[in-house]
Amino acid sequence: MEQLRIYEQKGDARALGKAVEILREAVERTPEESPHYPARLSSLGAALARLHEATGDLDTLKEAAEHLREAVELTPEESPDYPAMLSNLSNALRALYEVTGDSNALDEAVKILRKAVARTPEESPDYPRYLSNLSNALRAFYQATGDLDTLKEAVEHLREAVELTPEESPDYPAMLSSLGTALRALYEATGDPKVLKEAVRHLRKAVERTPEESPDYPAMLSSLGTALRALYEATGDPKVLKEAVRHLRKAVERTPEERPYYPAMLSNLSNALRALYEATGDPKVLKEAVRHLRKAVERTPEESPDYPRYLSNLGIALRTIYETTGDEEALGEAAEQLLEGGADYAAALENSDKALRILNETAKILNEAAKDSDKLGEAAAEQPSEGAEEAAIPDLKMWTLVLGWQKASFPFPLHSISGIPPLLYICPCKGCTHKKYIFQAPISPPLCPEHRVELVLNEEGAQKRDCDA
Repeated sequence: MEQLRIYEQKGDARALGKAVEILREAVERTPEESPHYPARLSSLGAALARLHEATGDLDTLKEAAEHLREAVELTPEESPDYPAMLSNLSNALRALYEVTGDSNALDEAVKILRKAVARTPEESPDYPRYLSNLSNALRAFYQATGDLDTLKEAVEHLREAVELTPEESPDYPAMLSSLGTALRALYEATGDPKVLKEAVRHLRKAVERTPEESPDYPAMLSSLGTALRALYEATGDPKVLKEAVRHLRKAVERTPEERPYYPAMLSNLSNALRALYEATGDPKVLKEAVRHLRKAVERTPEESPDYPRYLSNLGIALRTIYETTGDEEALGEAAEQLLEGGADYAAALENSDKALRILNETAKILNEAAKDSDKLGEAAAEQPSEGAEEAAIPDLKMWTLVLGWQKASFPFPLHSISGIPPLLYICPCKGCTHKKYIFQAPISPPLCPEHRVELVLNEEGAQKRDCDA
């Protein structure tokens, strides 16, 4: 369809909206018993999913998933169109997970894509695209679960997809970008510098082969910039960091603010700016990083799996402002953001080293905030009586967060800060769905009987010791 082609080439959301109108009318004019009805319904659903990418409207995405699911149900499994319909549905479900955090949608997306790949001959021109879609879903599954084998499988499929795709294919740059992004995630998990260099190489090539007017161009720039920031952290080369910031700025500038991935672009840029501040000490750079993070938080739904991460990053950046300027308001806001998002972000991480860093930052910020004499005085005034305080929250009580297979504790009196929210305790045993809320208090939660490691976080950092369980 001409309108869809215009959108794919130029990113014109109006052309995409017109395409949806035409496809909706085609579905309405087609009898449900027509053999063409499922294919037209699937085309409408796929266009609506693309419209969601352009507008960020959740209802549009939900409608897309409904149409695509109906199209799959109406299509015989032996139909040559069946794998394509499965792939379209799975892409919408993956997008639904990214917006809402619904893990069931992601599980279903992976299951459906495996079926689409299994039912497509390897010589089919669609086979590499389905492999790539499956890999993207597996990478999202890795991010949600930390299962390294899943990430390695995603990389294997993407390598095969790239090898099977002619370089002149319009799908080739996107597949290179997906491979580079998956390799960067693999580097973060393994620390292998060769993997990171390969990631940067593929991402550069993807950007070079993508027209700047393409709606995919900003995302590819952002992926390259993020990989370059990782390369800077590995090598310390300031030229690499400056290039990363340049690409990430351009990605933000070229992304319409209504796009659902706009907050991710802002977050990527702010992370690079924080690194640039650490290298140069330029306070303007740090303030810009905070400004972008505030905007990322404001534009992200609270139910999004990215929301705690953005809150945590904002809190850490605000703490840096406090350290630089002595601004106590920045410290108070940092504590507030980390109370709301830091622990949840750490709990979602399967990378224990990164989780420890987040928890350490949270512990330090809250400790600093707790030393504020005004806050301590207010907290003491709020206590009903000395006896009640001792019974409810004596100084030696621990605020405990269960993190994956590990238990993390903050051994300092957080009752000095008012309004501490409950933390979500999730049983660490695989397959167990037991959850409950816990508050600051001495806790002996009913953990499943598996040996764990206790992580004790204090002002000096993290220490490990075997627990008694």
